[in-house]
Amino acid sequence: MSDEWKSPELFAAVSEVQAGDILIADGGFTCKPEFALRAVKVDEDGQLYIDCVTEGEACRHFLEGQISISSDALHDPKRPVYIGLWKYDPANPPPPERPSEQQIAYAADGAQAF
Repeated sequence: MSDEWKSPELFAAVSEVQAGDILIADGGFTCKPEFALRAVKVDEDGQLYIDCVTEGEACRHFLEGQISISSDALHDPKRPVYIGLWKYDPANPPPPERPSEQQIAYAADGAQAF
């Protein structure tokens, strides 16, 4: 299988992500490993975030900080995306390193192991 699913053009669209969705991280985060699965959560102020770990401490990575509205060749300014995050789609999962159903369920429960 190809790595086409990892194209930056396919990063999760802001308009298509809501609490409960599962996102897959690319390798550009220091607070989570590449291909980490994270369930999207919402805080008391209505802000979307995913759990992460920084220097051994659990914390929240707010999605607002990942929004791209640039007009470069990779990003359509009419379709803001969360840079470095793909929305997990069971109909089109990532190839060989794709997460197992158990990992997906674990992420959906808010676990931080992946």
